[in-house]
Amino acid sequence: MGTHDSMRFDFSLVTTYLPILSLCLRASVLVMVLYSLLYTFALPLTAVLMIAACIVATDAYNYRFNVYDTTCGHLCLCALAVLTQQHKAVYCYDGAQIAIWVLDFAWCLYASFEVCVVVFDFRVKSPLLIKVLVVQVFAVTHVVLSCEKHGHVSMVEMLMRVLLFYVLEAVIMLSAAFVPNLDRMQYQLSIPVNCVQILFAHLYPVAGNVVLFVVVHTRLLYFALREADDHVSREDKYCQLEKQGQASPRAKKMKEKRDDAQTDLMALLQAAKAANSSKGAL
Repeated sequence: MGTHDSMRFDFSLVTTYLPILSLCLRASVLVMVLYSLLYTFALPLTAVLMIAACIVATDAYNYRFNVYDTTCGHLCLCALAVLTQQHKAVYCYDGAQIAIWVLDFAWCLYASFEVCVVVFDFRVKSPLLIKVLVVQVFAVTHVVLSCEKHGHVSMVEMLMRVLLFYVLEAVIMLSAAFVPNLDRMQYQLSIPVNCVQILFAHLYPVAGNVVLFVVVHTRLLYFALREADDHVSREDKYCQLEKQGQASPRAKKMKEKRDDAQTDLMALLQAAKAANSSKGAL
């Protein structure tokens, strides 16, 4: 997918989508490996953490020049989501489920709001550092409040979350060309911040969050393509009318003014050239 300098992609090329498929495949393999180490081989969590860090570091170095991998944080968030949701707390109080539900709904609502702010170009925009700090508070609180009943995520569920996480990040990244008044750097850095709740939050708020993401970006793509089609149609219609000699008087008048301006400009250039030639002769 190119470098960090550009976020425009050619949707007609298969190579545009290969990095997405590659990262999804590698993340799926990592999830299965970590679960096997934890439950099949029953390795200590510290040993699994060390193995995961080595795998993530090697993968990040190997794909350090890939814009999609670097924007998504490589496999870091994937490994973090697996290793922080397998604990079994000693104490599980009665209000834990309610607290986690409220927290996850607030987290997904905040992520949805931030995506709408960028896509619809709202004036209410917060600095990237504030977004990162808010999401960190949500994530840490979610992990702290999770207990034995609610802290374990199965391998199948984690695989679904990981695939959805990377696919939605791809959708947001590929939609960058259609977002109005885009701050390219902040948009690129905020993609994992706006999607990380998919790896942690409860399935119900995540489902609503994903539906909103899809609807917002589908609407963005639809209006962008319709505007492009309308522009092409207007150009084709004008060209056809011009060829048939049936262009409107206003269009003809504008064309005549444009031709006159070009003629005057050429005359000025020729006069300036002649003046320079005469000075050189003197």
